[in-house]
Amino acid sequence: MLEKCKLCLKHSNLCKSHAIPDSFFKKIFRSNNGKAIELSSVENEEIKHSQDSRASTQLCEGCERKLNQHYESYGMLVLSGKKALKSQDESGIILSDFNTRKFRDFLASILWRMSESSHPSFSNVNLPPKIQQSIRSGLNTKTELSKGTFLVRGFRLIDSTENGFSEKDLRDFIVSPFVRTDYRLNHNQIGQAICFCFTGFLFEFFISARPTSKEYHQDFIGFNKKCYKFCFQEITEVPKLFDLMLLNFAKQKEGLSRIKS
Repeated sequence: MLEKCKLCLKHSNLCKSHAIPDSFFKKIFRSNNGKAIELSSVENEEIKHSQDSRASTQLCEGCERKLNQHYESYGMLVLSGKKALKSQDESGIILSDFNTRKFRDFLASILWRMSESSHPSFSNVNLPPKIQQSIRSGLNTKTELSKGTFLVRGFRLIDSTENGFSEKDLRDFIVSPFVRTDYRLNHNQIGQAICFCFTGFLFEFFISARPTSKEYHQDFIGFNKKCYKFCFQEITEVPKLFDLMLLNFAKQKEGLSRIKS
């Protein structure tokens, strides 16, 4: 049965589409005997293994290939350090000599796929129709997306607590997107950010209320065309992630886990 492709809007045979790149899930599954550990924010839901790569039917084969080749492959090469020069100081990781605006569009393609996905993991990602259409149009025509549409910044997750998460743990960490509303911006206006984590990074998208002063430009991806610094972010200082860790630690202590030590 022919269905409408979410990107080009033409009717075609649709294929399974991954919001978060499938290569990320394959890497985790390979290193963990084909399974990942799924942590749930639902209070009485057990900790369990999962082979779910969070795919849903969205795109025709041509559009799936377009997003994968033009955006995903580039973005994953940047994150792996193969398409950017990598250095580090005491406050973060610096990537240079790469196209930050193309990388920003790669992140937007993930956000857009999440917003169009029927998978329950992405139910928190709701974009205003005008923004959703603007991103769709830009991705479809491979046109650089306007900074007026959204702002995005990134952090490198770390855990400095005793017996905390290792760097590998954080690289393999998967959590459903969540919304932060604990920012105060622009004359005390409450800022809302849609957040997601993968490959050890935290990304925050500001869609509505967002910083407007130029002093914030260095914080966001794409203002400097060739360089970006991912400041270190303690995972325990991100309220939603810290709450998730505490809840699942309690589940482990109470025996609400199918994971054997």
